[in-house]
Amino acid sequence: MLKVSIVVPVYNVAQYLECCLESLINQTLKDIEIICVNDASTDNSLEILKSYVSKDNRIKLINFEENKGVSIARNTGIKLAQGEYIGFVDSDDWIDLDFLNQLYMKAISTNADVIKAEMKSGEFLTNLNRLIEMNKYNFTCEFSTALYKTSFIKNNHLLFPEKLTAFEDPVFSLEVLLKQPQIELIYDCYYNRIIHPQSNSKNFDKKAINCYLLGIELIFDMINSSEILSKENYLFLYKNLILRSILGKSEYSKISSAELKALIKEYKNIVRKYNKYPNDIDIDIDDDKLFTQYKDNNTKDFLLRLRMNSIRKTANENRK
Repeated sequence: MLKVSIVVPVYNVAQYLECCLESLINQTLKDIEIICVNDASTDNSLEILKSYVSKDNRIKLINFEENKGVSIARNTGIKLAQGEYIGFVDSDDWIDLDFLNQLYMKAISTNADVIKAEMKSGEFLTNLNRLIEMNKYNFTCEFSTALYKTSFIKNNHLLFPEKLTAFEDPVFSLEVLLKQPQIELIYDCYYNRIIHPQSNSKNFDKKAINCYLLGIELIFDMINSSEILSKENYLFLYKNLILRSILGKSEYSKISSAELKALIKEYKNIVRKYNKYPNDIDIDIDDDKLFTQYKDNNTKDFLLRLRMNSIRKTANENRK
């Protein structure tokens, strides 16, 4: 049995694709398969993929004739995966050369369902693992920094929501968490995220807005029906996932003030409809106060991450 399957959805990333593929084919862990799903790219991504297939038989190429979206691309990879563990790498990102080996060895030694490394964006280290140590429900982003036991994913029928072409990753991550996996964390092993003008995280348009609103409904459906979620963690997820998802994105969006006002109105309507604890979540406040709630919470989180980065930097310097 193959040790690891890596699923790579590809769409119009020719400029970054070779760097991604080089980081995968040169992994120190060799017993892997790389499932590349070309989602009807209109640049020369497909030609690049074909050239790599010709020189490395571990690469499996799936080519969509029409664009189906990143969720369907990833789900196609999940269904085809034959590895003991499965991971996901976006085609404009790359991973450390020992990334898969470190995660796989941790998986074998602990029999964990999920093994998470760390994420870097340039020189910035997100330090999400430290927050996950405090509360596992912080693991609602950075899903691609982890390996997942394939049997855990398939036996629990865990797939990405195919109606979403944005905000699909926290919905998937939360669904994984609610299945109560054993999670192990690894430090000083990095998934390297590349931010560029075409990144999904930088494109908050009307289509993305609809995905975020639908995603919030899906999240409410999950947490409202969960039998394992305490009130404390329910409110934690509202503040750290649902509230942040809309207000955090809108800060640097290209939508007009009128569109932003309509977005916040629809967001409030969804919260009123689905919120399980209306006495603890005050949604009937003006937009400025809602943004203040978000910024207060985000500032605390940001300062904590800065402090962790400082501690990490000092520790690294002391080891030298």
